[in-house]
Amino acid sequence: MRTLLNYFYFWSGLLVLFLAKVKHKLQGYKSPKPFGQSELERCIEYDLRTVSSWLRDLAEYTGSRDYLRGRKVLELGPGSDLGVGLTLLAEGAAQYMAVDANDLVARVPRVF
Repeated sequence: MRTLLNYFYFWSGLLVLFLAKVKHKLQGYKSPKPFGQSELERCIEYDLRTVSSWLRDLAEYTGSRDYLRGRKVLELGPGSDLGVGLTLLAEGAAQYMAVDANDLVARVPRVF
């Protein structure tokens, strides 16, 4: 049963990635961050607000305010910096992994 479930997740993930690619090709990137990494304070505020919104929606969906604690989080296309990942770890996630076409670790300012 577990093997069957793993296949389901694998193929579902590929389907979602394919649909995201099609959507991006048709509509472009809908909501990029409207400022650059050089505006450090704005980046941090933006990332904190984003995670807060996600956690509020997650709490509403799961009925638990502590759902993230101890979980492993995978983010596809994390954006221009890794602030969301750092915030998720600070909020109690056990592990964070981001997958992106760009090497964000090399591009994010060290002070971040």
